[in-house]
Amino acid sequence: MIAGICGGFHPTLLDPAATLLYKILRTSPSQEARLFYEVALQQEHFKLGDDARVVSAEYFSRCCTGESSDTSLMTFAEEIWDLHQYDEARSLANSDQVAAFIEKLSSI
Repeated sequence: MIAGICGGFHPTLLDPAATLLYKILRTSPSQEARLFYEVALQQEHFKLGDDARVVSAEYFSRCCTGESSDTSLMTFAEEIWDLHQYDEARSLANSDQVAAFIEKLSSI
C-alpha cells in the first residue's frame, strides 16, 4: 500500500488504501507495524529522501498510537502521491516541495 501511495495507485484508490493502511497500523502489534512501514519506506518507490523518510516513519508511528487520525492519513497519502508525480525524481528529495512537506510533518 505504501508503494501505491508513492505514486503507484490511481488517485481514486488513495482514500480506500489510506483507510485500510490506518486499520492495519492501528490493529497490528506495534513492533510488527513499525517493521512494516520502515521496510516499505526503504524501498526504491519512496523517492523523497532520507529526511522525508524519517518524518514519514514518525507520522506512521503516530497513526499506530492513534495520535493521527484516518482522515489525516488520507491527506498524508494524497500529499505523498502528489510529490511522487514530479518528473524529476532524481532531484525530488532536494526540492522545495519536499522541504515544505518535511517542515509540515515535523510541526504536527
